[in-house]
Amino acid sequence: MSAALTSFSLFLVRGLAINALGATLLSCCSRSIERAQHPPRVFA
Repeated sequence: MSAALTSFSLFLVRGLAINALGATLLSCCSRSIERAQHPPRVFA
């Protein structure tokens, strides 16, 4: 019973970590795409 619970919790934690990593990568990618579409204006 405890072995199944441990494996399930490991699976859950791994899924959450992958989801967090995917969300971070997605936000970074969308931010870089946004920046590429709207380049920051530099006033020299």
